[in-house]
Amino acid sequence: MTMEAYQRNNRILYVDDEGALLSAFTAMLRKEPVEVVTLQDSTKIEQALTDNGPFAVVFSDQRMPGLDGVGVLEAAARIHPASIRVMITGFADHTDTLRAINVGGITSYISKPWNDDHLKALVRESVHRYNLAGENAYLLEALKVANGSLKEALDGTVAGTVRLLGDMIQTLNPDAGTRAMRVRQLGRAFLEMMPEIPEGERREITIALDLAFLGVAALPPWIQVTLNKQGFSSLERFPAVRA
Repeated sequence: MTMEAYQRNNRILYVDDEGALLSAFTAMLRKEPVEVVTLQDSTKIEQALTDNGPFAVVFSDQRMPGLDGVGVLEAAARIHPASIRVMITGFADHTDTLRAINVGGITSYISKPWNDDHLKALVRESVHRYNLAGENAYLLEALKVANGSLKEALDGTVAGTVRLLGDMIQTLNPDAGTRAMRVRQLGRAFLEMMPEIPEGERREITIALDLAFLGVAALPPWIQVTLNKQGFSSLERFPAVRA
């Protein structure tokens, strides 16, 4: 599985019932590397977030007809929780500020009339912070995908090697191969009756079962000939094997 490259989000939403301020906000940021979306009817915030989001930053006036700023930012937090949320208001109301922090999850509070340089700096810092968090999350997910792909590749290599060694046992000594097959069947039946065994241990046990009697493949050729002629029980005749 290949992940697409991380796409930066430079989109800004400003909600205010005063059209002149929406225009001033847009004009102020016209030379900044951001895309500004404005909304004058706060009751349409959910539609704006769903249709045009997610936004890196959501700015909202507090006192508006319909839905106030806390309600706007609460909707933003619910629909796109990663968005940075900022309150802009001309009324320094302690209660509203606490509500905005506790309900809307704001990170900054801007008073009207705003200072253009201060607000532009806040926009840059907020967009950077949003994308830094997004890039970190992307890299963590990419690492998980890479680790999963590596594990699949290693598991496939191990499984292929185990099958090859199993075939080798069967070729060198059919009797040992038959015994190995019985051991695998019994072992796997046991595993099916023990679902509480962790997946990692089950995988190790399965590999061990597949490699049962692998030592037979390493025996000298002259012993292999005897085993093929006289059966697997003749192993007891060879002291080196018993050791």
